[in-house]
Amino acid sequence: DGNSALAEFRHPRRPQRTSSLSIIDNEMALVPSKLVAIQEKRCKKVSYAEISLLYPPHSTIYSFENGGLRAFVVTQRSGMEPISPNYWSPLVLRAKSVRHNGKRFVRQIHEFTIPQFSGEREISSLKYIPSGYLPDEFRQREALIARGRKYIVLAEGIHYMQMDRNNVSKHSGQALGSSQNR
Repeated sequence: DGNSALAEFRHPRRPQRTSSLSIIDNEMALVPSKLVAIQEKRCKKVSYAEISLLYPPHSTIYSFENGGLRAFVVTQRSGMEPISPNYWSPLVLRAKSVRHNGKRFVRQIHEFTIPQFSGEREISSLKYIPSGYLPDEFRQREALIARGRKYIVLAEGIHYMQMDRNNVSKHSGQALGSSQNR
């Protein structure tokens, strides 16, 4: 009726809880061309409002840690909720990777936080670089795969390496009794 419409006009209901990544609803409403450019890997720079579009679930991301490149698969993204006008909570990425714990390969879950930034940033210079934006990605990916295969070989038995006084390898191979020598 007219009274409830007037009451709603004077005192509009506020949502109880905003959805995660609500920044997209507010900031990206008029930017479909940017979304297409990101999906086609043609985009070079992004603003904070656009950054979550780089990390869809099941996508591969890369990061340089401890002097080496690591690869992760995004499993979930959250955050980017409004805190105050023009200020948003950080984007939180959950990602998985595989590592060797000394005995076997295990899946490891990571949580990466990307705080709000002003202006635009080069995608290839971000801390977490999405697949398609890593410089020389094909070569880098091949190096990661080769490194992973090396760990698989080392995990498949007992190996030894003899070193001389100058830490130079004299001989390396599998120990007697390993699966290849049976």
